[in-house]
This record gives sequence, C-alpha cells and structure tokens, in this order.
Amino acid sequence: MAATGTAAAAATGRLLLLLLVGLTAPALALAGYIEWVNL
Repeated sequence: MAATGTAAAAATGRLLLLLLVGLTAPALALAGYIEWVNL
C-alpha cells in the first residue's frame, strides 16, 4: 500500500513538474520576444 502511494505521489509530482515546465517555457519565450520587439 505504501509503495503504491509513493509511486502515485512520485508520478503526480513528475506530472506537475512537467506541466510547470511546459507552461513556464513558452511564457518566458513569449515575454522575451515581447521585450525584444519593444526595443
């Protein structure tokens, strides 16, 4: 039971991290592009 819960928590954490990176990278790229255009 504990091992299953740990695996699920690890998978959830990995998914959240992947989601965070997946959303942050385009946001940073867009912000950088906007700043570059505004120069």
